[in-house]
Amino acid sequence: MTRPAISKFLRGYVEAALFSTTDETTPSGGYPLDRNYGIDDIDDDTLARMAHECAAFQCQVESVLQWCDAGDEQAGRDFWFTRNGHGVGYWETDRGYDVDRGEYLTRVAHAYGEVYLFAGPNGVDDGRVR
Repeated sequence: MTRPAISKFLRGYVEAALFSTTDETTPSGGYPLDRNYGIDDIDDDTLARMAHECAAFQCQVESVLQWCDAGDEQAGRDFWFTRNGHGVGYWETDRGYDVDRGEYLTRVAHAYGEVYLFAGPNGVDDGRVR
């Protein structure tokens, strides 16, 4: 499988995913994955799924995102944060999302459902993030 091209939106999305997901190595949850992993450590199938969902989301909301000041990387981060209910995202007006646009982007992001990453298959760390 060929790895997808890494757009700015996808890069922001992956950065947010690694930042907000812990490795579960301690009883308190462990450390953020971005401490030990980067975009090159994402499993090929997982990265392909991420790229597909990011592209589909962007296509669906393109006419709204063009009016926001966040930029592609921040919009990608906000897609991850919003779809997973992290308490930040498309309702942040300081990023150029006015209330109506933010509410619309949030509804669309929530429709994609929550997703989770983990290091290694079934918790066994093989150096890949899935």
